[in-house]
Amino acid sequence: MHGRKVWDESFGGAVPQNHALNIGISGDRTEHLLFRILPKSQGGLGQLDADALAPEFFVLMAGINNSYAAEMPVADSVFEGVLAVMRALHTRKPGARLVLQAILPTSEPQRDATVVKPVNERLAALAKSLEFAGFTTWLDLYPSFLDAPGRQDARLFVDGLHPSEAGYRVWRDRLLTALASARAGAR
Repeated sequence: MHGRKVWDESFGGAVPQNHALNIGISGDRTEHLLFRILPKSQGGLGQLDADALAPEFFVLMAGINNSYAAEMPVADSVFEGVLAVMRALHTRKPGARLVLQAILPTSEPQRDATVVKPVNERLAALAKSLEFAGFTTWLDLYPSFLDAPGRQDARLFVDGLHPSEAGYRVWRDRLLTALASARAGAR
């Protein structure tokens, strides 16, 4: 992982309030994440089953992998998958707050125009909806990963989809600010 060093600097335990358990897996689709967080008693992997696991936040970015080998209509399928993950996380750990992050731009302008941007718009509105507003913060990372003409900044990616170390630094810095703001707002 190109960002492991960056994440470990801020989320590896040295700063206790930002200690993180990363259950993201490269290539995961929303249905894979749902299976991993589904309780063992219901046939899932139960990655959130431990009673001692009491996260302050869930930090979620999901859905882009569902735009490949996609169900139609693609944007609706991606959105519904992310919505299902959000609901599952809240059901499993209702005391945790959620930082819902925008899907990052891809190196494919057509995919960005037909999937990423419309899904991000719907997710931004969802974070403010009656169902989620009380525990969800929207973090729009998309603009931070664009170049001056408004396309994906290739310097921040290794392959047109996954962030480089520099991209992870941009992401981490925005996330740390969002976490600090969410904590300050909860006081």
